Amino acid sequence: SSKSISFFPIDKFDDNISNIEIYQIGPLESLHPDEGNILNALSNMNPSKFDFNPKFFNYPSFHIYLVGTILKISQILNIIELKNDRNFYLKNPGEFAKIFYIGRLISIFMAALTAILLYNISHNLFNEKVALVSTLALILTPLWVRNIHFMQVNVPITFWITLTIYFLSIYIKINSKKHLILSSLTAGLATSTKYTGGIFIFIPIIFFFINREKSKSLLSKILIIPLIVFFLTNPYIFLSLGDFFNDLLFESNKLSNPSFLYLLNNIAISNGSFSLVLIMIGIIYSVTKISKRPFQILLLWFMATSLIPFISGHENWGLIRYLIPTLPVLAIFMAISINKIFTFLNKF
Repeated sequence: SSKSISFFPIDKFDDNISNIEIYQIGPLESLHPDEGNILNALSNMNPSKFDFNPKFFNYPSFHIYLVGTILKISQILNIIELKNDRNFYLKNPGEFAKIFYIGRLISIFMAALTAILLYNISHNLFNEKVALVSTLALILTPLWVRNIHFMQVNVPITFWITLTIYFLSIYIKINSKKHLILSSLTAGLATSTKYTGGIFIFIPIIFFFINREKSKSLLSKILIIPLIVFFLTNPYIFLSLGDFFNDLLFESNKLSNPSFLYLLNNIAISNGSFSLVLIMIGIIYSVTKISKRPFQILLLWFMATSLIPFISGHENWGLIRYLIPTLPVLAIFMAISINKIFTFLNKF
């Protein structure tokens, strides 16, 4: 389902096979197409000529550059050997495996940081019980556990989104304008990881007006910083607009008619039917408390991350990966529900 370019030059394998066929049949192929996309994009670059054009815009370039930087550091430290030569890796598959291990370790590291951030967000907004239960709920969710083992963008964007919410939780707790600016910065990094993160650029702006801030300079910063971050981490989008729009159109074809039932069904698949009930109780309770800042953050977080799963309602179950960014906030809803149930039971 990927229109990737081969990770290695064709003329070193078979001139009669197209790029896409090589990617599909190659013995070095990963079982997750996004992993190949990242490595293909890196192989399209020519750093010796200052050419860092990934020639791939299905999602932004920030995470591609991040993976490439860490792989290059690993090469300098003699951990891996990087060659744009398919035959070398066919003869030395262990060297190619190391590349995947390092790329996947980046996802695992970001997943661990996301769990830590989730604990701190829940503690800042609610209490230690909610923090512990929500963190446990996240790290035991099968969809989350499965995807932290891949070198792809869904876990990294979840990390940057969660970091954005973490800064916002501090902002509403101590009214620290510095943290509002930081939230706009990380929202820009989320957008630079996956286009759907662009929704989070608006959340710091919303809280600027909710808190009735008077500073025009503060508003200008939270408006401009995400745009600067996106431009600096994705310069070739603006230099290759034709390729960008073609790839964006390819991705948009995966969307379909909005379906709330599809969203609920995916949550039930990823978290379990009983967990879905607890999550819905937590959402309904949060709606009744919408006048309070913590619940405003939660509901905005949920709406922003659930929009794409909501508008991709069709029978392509592979698209359940779109639900990954919602998992931390769903874990908090579940924890709120459990906490309230036990509080009620303790009265008796």
